[in-house]
Amino acid sequence: MEKSVAIAKIKRLCSAREYCSAQIISLLGRWNSRDFIFNKEEIATIIMELEREGYISDLRFISAYARDKALFRGWGPEKILYKLKELGMPPAVRDGSEERALRTIVEQALDSVDTGGRLVKLLAKKWDGLKEREEPLPDKRGKLIRFALSRGYSYSVAVKTVAQVMKNS
Repeated sequence: MEKSVAIAKIKRLCSAREYCSAQIISLLGRWNSRDFIFNKEEIATIIMELEREGYISDLRFISAYARDKALFRGWGPEKILYKLKELGMPPAVRDGSEERALRTIVEQALDSVDTGGRLVKLLAKKWDGLKEREEPLPDKRGKLIRFALSRGYSYSVAVKTVAQVMKNS
């Protein structure tokens, strides 16, 4: 595959959905092992060109990723941050001339999503399945808390929401 064809293909991919710079770097690395060689300087130039032309934006990607995972998967901020770091996102992202912390960007993106209401719904559904079981109440409470923690919510939020759900039903 020719380099100009590869760059055009990347631009088409980026036009169809959001990608972050780490994903594009990974993609180029996989292509390097198969067809052709991009050196590190060329990869950095391609990333800068894609950012300049608006095909990729790590800030835009993080915001979209956080909103989507909170809305459609019910993830909390901790799990979203963990997965973003797993994707290769740095702890801070450049926003114009300033650096913004990854946690701050995620929290701002989640302001538009009712994560608390989403957690209540998830825990209520889980509680419906647990409350009829022949287990002590503290065990059921522990299961609900662990479930909330596995979804990426903080311990304090999990405990408060579990108490609310168990009280209301």
